[in-house]
Amino acid sequence: MFRWLYRHYGLEKIEHLLGDFSKEGLPLKNPRKNLLKKQIMRHIDQVMSQETVEFSSLAKQLGRLNMDVAPSKDFKFKTRESLLTTLGLRLQRLDLGDLWNGVWGRRRYWSAVVAIMVVVIGVFGYTVHFPNQVLAARINTIEQIYGQVFIERDGQQIVAGEGMRIQEGDHILTEGQGMASIGFFDDTQVTIGLQSEVEILHLWVDPANSAYTIIQVEVITGRVWSQIVNLSNGSTFSVSSGKTVFTIDKKATFDVFVSEGKVEARVFDYLIYFEVTQGNVLRKGTLGRPLSITINSVEENLKIEPISDFSLLKQVDFWVQFNLESNQKHLDELAFYYQNEMVQIAGVLPGNVLYPTKRVAEETRLFLASDEVIKRKLLLEFAHIRFSEMVALFAKNDLKLGEKALSDYRVAFLNLARENEADVQMLLQQHKKILQGLPINSLGEVRKMLDEMLVQIVHDEKARGLIQLETTADRLGLALELMQLGGYDLAAKALEDYESQFEAMIDGLGNFDMAQRKELILAILDQKLEDLQYLKLIQAELGNLADEDRPEADSVQQQLIVLQKDTLFQLNALVLNLKERAVLYLSSFLKDVKNDEEIQKQILSRLKKGTQPSVEIMKLINDLEAFYDDNGEKVYTLSEEYL
Repeated sequence: MFRWLYRHYGLEKIEHLLGDFSKEGLPLKNPRKNLLKKQIMRHIDQVMSQETVEFSSLAKQLGRLNMDVAPSKDFKFKTRESLLTTLGLRLQRLDLGDLWNGVWGRRRYWSAVVAIMVVVIGVFGYTVHFPNQVLAARINTIEQIYGQVFIERDGQQIVAGEGMRIQEGDHILTEGQGMASIGFFDDTQVTIGLQSEVEILHLWVDPANSAYTIIQVEVITGRVWSQIVNLSNGSTFSVSSGKTVFTIDKKATFDVFVSEGKVEARVFDYLIYFEVTQGNVLRKGTLGRPLSITINSVEENLKIEPISDFSLLKQVDFWVQFNLESNQKHLDELAFYYQNEMVQIAGVLPGNVLYPTKRVAEETRLFLASDEVIKRKLLLEFAHIRFSEMVALFAKNDLKLGEKALSDYRVAFLNLARENEADVQMLLQQHKKILQGLPINSLGEVRKMLDEMLVQIVHDEKARGLIQLETTADRLGLALELMQLGGYDLAAKALEDYESQFEAMIDGLGNFDMAQRKELILAILDQKLEDLQYLKLIQAELGNLADEDRPEADSVQQQLIVLQKDTLFQLNALVLNLKERAVLYLSSFLKDVKNDEEIQKQILSRLKKGTQPSVEIMKLINDLEAFYDDNGEKVYTLSEEYL
C-alpha cells in the first residue's frame, strides 16, 4: 500500500527535492556586514599610510568587533521542518520484516560480533566499570611535629618534617619543647617527648603477609609513649633501653621514661611483657594496668607498684592527657582509613542494580583464566572483595545485606581453602587485623566467624590446636574491648564463648599422641596464665564502673564468677591429660565436682605427684595456682633466672 502511494502521488520525488533544498540552504543577506567590512578596511588603510603604526589602536578597534553571522530564526525553523519531514518519510518506508531478514541472513557475522563483545567486556569491562582502587599502603612516617625535631641518618643531621619517612637505623631527637608522633606500618603510634633521643633498631614486615611485623625501638634518653592497636598473632612491638626490653604481642598502651641509671614504665591499658638483665640474673614477667615498674641499674633492683593517682593523671598531667587525646584521634583516623579502603575495594555493593553485572564479569574472568596459578589469584582477589563488601555493608548499618555478604564470604573461603590452605590462612590473618582496626559495633560476630574459619581450614591437627588456642584467648581481649565501649551483653557473650571453646580444646587433647599432647598442654598452661591476668583486668574494669552502669554489667560479673570457678577444673583436666590411662573415668569425676573448690585443690595436689610432669610444666602449674589464690588487684607476674 505504501509503495503504491509513493508511485501515485510522486512522494519520492518530493522527498528528493526537500533533501536538495536542505543541502543548499537559504541565501543569507546581511548589508550591515558589508558596511562593517568597508569601515574596517578604511581604518586599516588610514593607519598603514601613517609613518608610525599604532598597533594598540588597531587592536582596540578590532577588539570592539562582534561578528555574529548565526542563521536566522526563519532558517532554523524551515531546516527543522525539512528534517522532520525527511525523517517521517523514512520511517514510513521502514519494513521491519525486511530488516529482520537482513540481520538473520548474516547471523554468523552478528554472532561473532556479540561473542567478541562478551570477551572484551569480560576481560576489560570489570576494570573499567568496577575498579578495585586501593589506598596507599601504610608506611613508617612522622605524622605530627611540635617544635624542633631532627633526624640523624648516615652521619648527617636533618630537620624533620611531617610526612617524612622513617628508616631503620634513624636517630630521632627532640630539642627544647619539641615532640614528634610516628606512625608505623603495623598501625602503632609512638610519641617522642621533650628532649628525647630514640633509635629505630628494626623494621620488618613479612613480604608474603603484611599482617606479620616486628618493630624494635631503643630509647636512649627521654620519654616515649606507645599505643599498639592490632598486632596479629606472631607479630611483636618492643621498646628497649639497654638490657631492659618491653614487648607487646597484641594490644597495649604504655610509656617509658629513661634517665641516668633508671628506666621506668607505666601501663595505661592491657598487658606488656618485660625482661630485665641485671648482672647474672634475668627477671621477666608481665605487667598490667594500672601498674608501673622501675628498674634501677645502679642498685640492680626493680620495683613494681600501682601508678600513683592514676585517674587524676588523665586530667592534670599534660603528657598523659595529650597522648590519650592523640590516641583517640589515631584510632578514628585508622578506622576511617580501613573503612575507605574497604569501600573502594568493594566497588559496587550488593543491592545495586549493577551488582549482578559485576558478579558475571568476575565469573567471566575466572572462566578465561589461562592456568591454575592465575585462577587461584583471582579466587583470592574475589574473596577479598567479598570481605570488603561485607565490611562496607556493616559500616552502612545494612545488616540484612551484610549477613548475606558474610555468608558469601564464608562460602568463598571454605571452597578456596581445600587446595590453598596457606594462602587462605594468610588472607584471613590480614582480614582479622583490619577488623581489629575498625570500630567493633556489629563486627564482633564477624571476628568470631573469622576465628572459627582459621581453625577449620587447617588440616594438621597440632597446628589446628595451636591456632584454636590463640583464637580462644582472643575472646578475652574482645570482651575487655567491648566492656570499655559499654557493650556489656556482648562482652558476657565473648566470655561465654571463651569458656566453651577452652573446654572443647581440653576435650580434644585425647586425640593426640603423648608427645604432641604434652607440647599442647605446655602451650595451654602458658596461655592460661595470661588469660587469668586478662580476667583480672576485666574485673578491674567492672570495679571502675559508675553505680548506674553496674546493673547493665551484671551479666559480665556472673560470667567472671563462672570462669573463676572453672580455673581449677581446667587445670586438673590439663594435668590429667598427662596420664596415659584412666583419663575418661577421672574426667567424668572432675566434671561432677567442678564447682567444689576444696576437692579440686586436693585432686590437683595428687595429680601433680602421680603424673610427675616436667620441670617446665610443673613451674607453670605452680604459677597458675599462685595466681589463682592471689585475691589482689595487681596484675603482674615475675620470675627470676640465673644466667
